[in-house]
Amino acid sequence: MNMENLTAKFSHQTRLTNSRGFYLRVTEDNVEGVEDENDKYTTLEIISVADGGTAIRGEASNRYIGMADDGKLATRKSLTEDCIFREHRSFNGYSVFKSSCHSGWYLALSKDGRAKPGPRTAPDQTAVQFFEANFDDHASWLLGHSKPLVFKAQTFLKTD
Repeated sequence: MNMENLTAKFSHQTRLTNSRGFYLRVTEDNVEGVEDENDKYTTLEIISVADGGTAIRGEASNRYIGMADDGKLATRKSLTEDCIFREHRSFNGYSVFKSSCHSGWYLALSKDGRAKPGPRTAPDQTAVQFFEANFDDHASWLLGHSKPLVFKAQTFLKTD
């Protein structure tokens, strides 16, 4: 994947939650799950990028979720190759985010809300399943009411 000029197709704001009630939280230096849906670090931007990839950026921290070579989740100041995931949506509504640069590793939260290392994940685990916890305007859009989602097109340049 050419990272020098990575163009976003669309993005939208959301929260991601798992079946245990943890919201994915992205701070300046950590990725974890929290039970407080009002935590400012749980507001995320899901970005559709070139080649069918997806990036996840914390709105408050302005950091991307990346997966290090050892499989640990980390935050990144800029969009790098290890921040690209392949989002797969299942028929029952949950999304799974598979690392694009680490084969067979997934974004996951353990049963106590800690970030689960990629090598300890598998596609059939509930730890890798996330649901979008939509904001009010997203819910009304999904129900066919007046407010549409707003998508932003952006260009990201690698600066590292």
